[in-house]
Amino acid sequence: MKALLAGFGGIGSNVYYSEMKALGYDVDILDIKAPEAKYTDMFEIDHAYDLAVISTPNFSHGIIANHLATHGTTRIFVEKPGVSDAGAWLHMCESHPKTQFHLVKNNLYRENYGEIFELLNQKTPIGVDINWLNKNRIPNPGSWFTTKKLAYGGVSRDLMSHLYCLAIKIMGEDAMLNANFFQGCYQRWGLHNITSTDYGIVTPNGIYDVDDIAQAATIISDISIRLTASWKEGYDKQSVTLFFRDGTIYEWDFGLCPAAAYGKMLQDTKDTTTLDTAIHTFLDNFQ
Repeated sequence: MKALLAGFGGIGSNVYYSEMKALGYDVDILDIKAPEAKYTDMFEIDHAYDLAVISTPNFSHGIIANHLATHGTTRIFVEKPGVSDAGAWLHMCESHPKTQFHLVKNNLYRENYGEIFELLNQKTPIGVDINWLNKNRIPNPGSWFTTKKLAYGGVSRDLMSHLYCLAIKIMGEDAMLNANFFQGCYQRWGLHNITSTDYGIVTPNGIYDVDDIAQAATIISDISIRLTASWKEGYDKQSVTLFFRDGTIYEWDFGLCPAAAYGKMLQDTKDTTTLDTAIHTFLDNFQ
């Protein structure tokens, strides 16, 4: 089985490559800098792969995915936020009916959910809060990551898709797909506020025009659901909190997704067009 890994940065080199190899794939790498790369330009690729994973900068996702599909690649996983919007995602899927496209949603394949499901089998919460708050982890401020037209937005697309998937695991896919959310995002910081960051160097003459905090809320079957994501909150908190009518509270610190979840995701061959379009639509509503 032949596979292509486009993008050999952090997630590509540390997670995808080893998981793809463990599944038995012979993996070629497309990257403009990595010495391990077989290709430095996507136009060098003129043949099909059984599987491709795209973890390049956001603005290049759609270009690479369409090119690989044109040459007959069977299954293509695209890192969040995928492409610019739900319409672009649907257009890509409809233009290449022989290719199965997947938006990366590794949190749906976690197995380390602790006591959450055990508790939910016993009693129903009245509230669910899901937070991904970073103390000071703005990715590469001033670079493409904080340039809206290149990143397709900021924290709302960077982290909210993860929180949406965690909510699906807790509330169920059908409930989430039919939920109407109140959503909002805004920019609190600028390059003049940032002298250092825990994740990525600062480009002082670059651009910072993306949202860095986003929130969404809805009510499903009388259960309040709140999602909050932030790049720079002053403290770290990646947690799911369940509130129960009897006053008890359960909190699960979910942390980074285990690598095994990515491998399990890559094995999933179900058609996920409906779910992936729904996630894009959810993200679109922040704009």
